Amino acid sequence: MGVNRHRVVAVVLNRRGTLGPAPGKRSRGELPLLALEHCSAEAAADTIAALDAAQWRSFNMVVADATGATFFLRGLGVDRPESMLLADGLHMITSSDPNDMTRERVARHLPRFRTAPPPDGLAEGIARLRRALRRGARVADPGNTLAVAQFELLAALAEHPGARPGQLARLLNMRPNTVTTIVNALSSRGMLDRVTAAGDRRAVELTVTEAGRQAVLAWQATNAAVLHLALSTLPARQRRALAAAVPALDALARAIDRLADHADHADHADAGDPASAQADPD
Repeated sequence: MGVNRHRVVAVVLNRRGTLGPAPGKRSRGELPLLALEHCSAEAAADTIAALDAAQWRSFNMVVADATGATFFLRGLGVDRPESMLLADGLHMITSSDPNDMTRERVARHLPRFRTAPPPDGLAEGIARLRRALRRGARVADPGNTLAVAQFELLAALAEHPGARPGQLARLLNMRPNTVTTIVNALSSRGMLDRVTAAGDRRAVELTVTEAGRQAVLAWQATNAAVLHLALSTLPARQRRALAAAVPALDALARAIDRLADHADHADHADAGDPASAQADPD
C-alpha cells in the first residue's frame, strides 16, 4: 500500500491460493509503485490495466484519489488486468472479487459495516489524536532515532517476553519479513536478544534488553508528558470530560482487540491453511 503527493492511494492483495513469489513472476509489490507514478486514480488504473497480467501471480488492486474515484483491478495471470470503477458506498475486498459474500469474513462483516451508524467523527478524532501525539513526541524528543514500529515491537515484546517472531507478527498484524527487519535492526542496537527456543533448535525466542526496556520507558514518558502538557491547556470542563471517557475508551480498545483476534482466526479458516492467512503480496 502507498500514497503519493497527489493523494493517489494504491493497494495490492493476493488472490486466493497465490501467496508468495513464484519462479519467473515479478513481485506484486511493484504494482502500487507503478500506480503511484500518476496524479489521478483513473490514470493509474489505466496504466495497470494495460500491463501483461501474466508477468505476475494473480492479484487484486484498489486505486483511489481525493476526488472519490475508486477503481478495482483484477489480475488473473493471463491477458490484461480487468479494471472497474467502484460505485459510491462501502465495499469489502479480500482475496476474491469485491463484496464476495461466499467469503466468510465478507459475509460476516459487510452487512454489519453497511448498517452501522456513522461514528460521529470518533474514528477521525482518534486518528487525529494519534497523529498529533506522534508529532508532539518527535518534537519533544528530536534525538530519538527509533521508528514508531520499532517502539511498538519493543513494547509488545516487553509484555510478551520470549515471544517468537511469528507470534509478534500476528500480535502486531505485521508481515513476518517486516518483523524480521525490525528485529534485526533492534538487535544490532542491543535492544533485544535472540535465543534458541528450548526444545526446538530451529525456533528463536526474543527478549527485550535493559537498553530496549529503557527506550520503551522513555518513549512512553515522552508521550505522557506531551499529553499532560496539552491537557493542562484545556478548560477544566474538557479535562473532566476526557477523564470520564477513559473507561469507555479502554473498553473500546479491548473490543477492537477482540474483533482483530476473531478476524485473525477467520483468516486462517478462510485461507484453508495457516500459512495462507498472510494476505500481503510477495
